[in-house]
Amino acid sequence: MSVDEVIRYFGNNASAAARALNTTPHNIYRWRREGQVPRGRQYELHLKTRGALKADGFDPDVDYLAIGRTLAQ
Repeated sequence: MSVDEVIRYFGNNASAAARALNTTPHNIYRWRREGQVPRGRQYELHLKTRGALKADGFDPDVDYLAIGRTLAQ
């Protein structure tokens, strides 16, 4: 997903996107300068938008939470 897709989803409002992710608009614009939404934020947005925004490389058959718990141990 692109940063522009994220902003469009939230009504062309970077502040609304930032609120949904509990971050600042500055971070949203930083992602735009860097040219990508961080992978973790992509998965977060994928879940929060119920798939309306698709994470790059998302596989619906993979339990990402289980993988995260395993890596954290």
